Parts: sequence; C-alpha cells; structure tokens
Amino acid sequence: MLSDFPIDPVSGNDAAWLRLDRPTNHMIITAMAITDPLSPSQFRQLIERRFAHLHRFCCRPVVHSGVYLWEQMDDIDISRHIRHECLPPGAGKPELEHFVSSLQSLPLAPDRPLWEFILLEGYEQQSVAIMRVHHCYADGLALISIFAALTDDHQVVSAGGPDADDEAEIGRQSGASGSTRRRTADRVKAGLEAVSHGVERVTHLNFRLSPERYRWLKAETLEGRGLQLLNSAAELARLAALPRDPETVMSQRLGEQKRALWSSRLPLDDFKAVARQFGASVNDVLLSCVAGGLGKYLAEHQSVDEHLELRATVPVNLRPSSQGQQDSTVEKTAAQQPDDEDDLLGNQFGTIFIPLAVGLRNRVERLYKTKHDMRALKGSVQPMLSHIVIGATGLMPTMLQQPLMDAFSNKTSLVLSNVPGSKEQRFIAGSAVNELMFWVPQGGETGLGISLLSYNGFVQIGLLCDPHCVVFPQQLMKHICGELEEYLAA
Repeated sequence: MLSDFPIDPVSGNDAAWLRLDRPTNHMIITAMAITDPLSPSQFRQLIERRFAHLHRFCCRPVVHSGVYLWEQMDDIDISRHIRHECLPPGAGKPELEHFVSSLQSLPLAPDRPLWEFILLEGYEQQSVAIMRVHHCYADGLALISIFAALTDDHQVVSAGGPDADDEAEIGRQSGASGSTRRRTADRVKAGLEAVSHGVERVTHLNFRLSPERYRWLKAETLEGRGLQLLNSAAELARLAALPRDPETVMSQRLGEQKRALWSSRLPLDDFKAVARQFGASVNDVLLSCVAGGLGKYLAEHQSVDEHLELRATVPVNLRPSSQGQQDSTVEKTAAQQPDDEDDLLGNQFGTIFIPLAVGLRNRVERLYKTKHDMRALKGSVQPMLSHIVIGATGLMPTMLQQPLMDAFSNKTSLVLSNVPGSKEQRFIAGSAVNELMFWVPQGGETGLGISLLSYNGFVQIGLLCDPHCVVFPQQLMKHICGELEEYLAA
C-alpha cells in the first residue's frame, strides 16, 4: 500500500509502460460495456464509491531526475475524470466503432491521475460505459477485474445498492476510508481470482508463484533486478536468439491513428462443440481460428507459404497462488493488512510467444498443431523471464531501454489476450450489461492486438490495429469468425 508520504517510487514493471508510451502506441487499456439505458448520476456515484477512492488511482506518475514516482493528489475533481457524451442521432455500430477508435490516439492528461470514464448515449437505445486506464496502473487482468467489480450479479435499486455501498460513501465522506478501500479491494480480489482461474482453465496454462518466488520476483532495486537477470542469463540468451518474425504486409511503420472494432456475439457452446469433437480446449479452437483468419487475410494480399508462422505475444498471470484467498479463521486488523491494493494492481504478468500456423490451410491439422504448441509451453520460463526483463528495463535510462525492448518486440507480430468473463449476466448501476469488450495496447512497432472475451454464454473478438499494418480490419475479422463456421460445418 502507498505510504503516508505524498510520493512513492513507481516499480520497474510499471515504469516500463510509461517509458514505452509514444504517439504511435499509447499504453492505455480500454474496456467497454454496452448496457441498458444508464443513469449518468448513478454511474458517477458508482465510480466514486467503487473506484475513485483507491490509493493507486488517487496518484499520478511524475518523473524526477529520470526516475518515475507516484505523486498522491489529495483533491481530485471527479468531474474531470468522467465524461458524458452522445453519438449523433440514429448512430449504430459503425459510429460507435469510430468513436472508440478515435479514443485510441488520445493521451490521458498528465496533470491528473491517468484514467477516465466515458458514458456514451445514443447507441441503439442503449448506453455505453467506457473505461480508459494507463497500463502503468495495472495490467489487463487486474483492470478487467476492476471493471467487473463495478458490476453486480443482480439488478439493484441504485448505483451501489442501499446497503454496503451507502456505508462506503458515508465512510469516505467522514474520512474513514480504510474500510472502504478494503471493501473495494475485496471485490477486486474476488474478481481477480475468478478471472485468473478462468484464464488457467481455458488456456491450460498456470504460472502462479509460491509466496517465496513472488517476493523474489518483486525485487524492485536495480541491484535486485541485476541479480535476477544474471540468474536467468541462459534463458535470456535463448529467448534473445529467437529469429525475427517474418516480414508480411502487416510489417509497416506505425501511424498515430488506430482502428478498434469487435465481432458480433458468437455462441460459446459452438466453440465448446468444436473442442469436444477434436479433443482440444476452447482456447485451442480460438487460437486456431485467429491463425486461420490471419492466414486467409495475408493470402489475399501476398503469397503465403504453408510453413509460415507468426508469433503472438500472450500475457499470463504471475500473481501468487495464495492471492485472493481469504483467511476465514483470523481477522486481520488494519495494521496487519497486506498491501492489498498495490498487490492487486500493478503489472504482475509475464508473456509467452505462441506460434500461430497462419500458412497451414488444413484447419484440423492447424488445430492439432495449436494444441501441441500450447501444451509445450506449460513448463516455459518465458513468463518469469519477460517479467524480469521488463522490470529491469523500466529502471534503465531510455537510451538503454529502447533498444532492448525493441529487440523483443520485433520477434512477434501481434498481441493476443484471452479473458473469460462472467458466465451470467451482470448489472452496472442497475442496468443490464449486454456486451463486454476490451482492447490492449501494443508495444514497440507491433500494429495488431486481438482480444478474446467470453461473457454470458457468448464470445466476442476485438481488434485494435494500425491502419498501415491492417488496411482492411473488417476483412480480417470476417475471416477469423468464418473459421468457426467452417469448423462447425465439417
């Protein structure tokens, strides 16, 4: 948890995302919920009660002598963080996609904490709630869990309900914010644990750490990171020896504009049926559809060899296995509380490189290869190693950091994130959530990000791409979704 001092150091892993920020790739995570009509006043109350009082989100990152620090801001004007806008009359999905796309090139104001919420009206008799948070505050898994913590599993009378959240507001106004923060942290913790287990169940990849290993991994001094790098030198050399990804039509210099889009809702049961038919996991089927769709898209714009593979950078959770579990026998006092908020937040993930067989046209063969490649990654040390490298480079001067980060980013062609959401419908400020989507930024010169999200029995696919790299994103989306139809027709 943040100390009583107004300024605290930003960890190496969090600072790395600040250093990676550039006009061609803003390190901002965007999440969106399409809901039944939503009251602006209740939405604002919800953000105040369940989000804005967390310590981390009351701080902004500032740089002093080349070092990033968290500067606590005591008086936050919530009206500067929540916007209420309207789409033009008769707006549909193309207009909403244009609006979300336009956000991707907008940085967050550096004179205040780097987050904002937008309540958008005028979309097909529905409301759209959008959250934008800089990557330095938390990784995608934590932010998706926070976004989920803003929702309820039933329709409530008001934004926070008449009970616990009203108490939280009273506590906040009276200055007794410790219990309020713990209550919110408990919400996020439960959501984070549920999402983490869901990711592990879907991907069959579990990189949770023991508490001892976790403490070792969180060594935040430059000396500590140096020792970690020395201990991982062999694996680092092996990873560095990976060749660059092949040049394709997507290998273009990035511009400042981005395109954000998402698919229609695809029944999760369809993916499960294909997975059962071929003895694979739902994640295997999703990845094979992505690979097949990419292959078809590339084949329309260049020659594609059947052996062509492109790597996808996939984030994996590195939080300790004990995090999120409640001690039912010992009630902790405020002084005994762990660093709940900052341990829940922050960037606590590593990455793995997953090969996508984009040139393999036989979809059954491609699915089995995907399954084999995913199983081969079970014992990989790539997540630990990438976490150490990112943390160490986040403490280095920019002139040393940039070449190292670019050396790793050119080994991959896209970022791919798969998050299983709630199996049941959720409600935000009393309004039903009909669709959920999120988009993750890409580092370096990567110009394509793909998000896979399941919610309430359906899967939706999101694309965030640079128009120079993916000139026809709707075409790519059509091919990815078409792969599922062809599996079902087989």
